[in-house]
Amino acid sequence: MNEKQTQIQVISPDGFPIDSEIYPNIASALVGFWNWESRYKKQGYYSSREFGQIHLLDLIDFCEFKEVQ
Repeated sequence: MNEKQTQIQVISPDGFPIDSEIYPNIASALVGFWNWESRYKKQGYYSSREFGQIHLLDLIDFCEFKEVQ
């Protein structure tokens, strides 16, 4: 049987991918998330169209780690 391996895409609070990467596992997806999140450290929050200002400590809870094949 030839099963496809599940991969992870990180979706922002606004519903779009945080980058063009499809990560091979959750650990890699978390590293990608933390790299993306670091772009907002200077301002201290992520600005979402739907949710307004999201504190960086809460940002991961607003993102989706979506399984793709």
